[in-house]
Amino acid sequence: MRNLLRDKLVLTGLVLVLATAAMIVFVISSALPVDRPFVGIVTYSLLPVFFVAGAIVFYLAVHRESQRGKESGRRQ
Repeated sequence: MRNLLRDKLVLTGLVLVLATAAMIVFVISSALPVDRPFVGIVTYSLLPVFFVAGAIVFYLAVHRESQRGKESGRRQ
């Protein structure tokens, strides 16, 4: 697990997912005025896109690292 977190791509995906999730929770739970349509656009359109993109990057990076581990195990 520690070796996995040393990979920069894995950390990038993880930070993107966590930061986006925190922003979504903050925006939804805060008392922002309802009469601002851009808050809704950001909350329900842009932030989920970043969340999914971060999740995909994280998954692909973890998959790549697990494949590298399998390949290095075969070579030894």
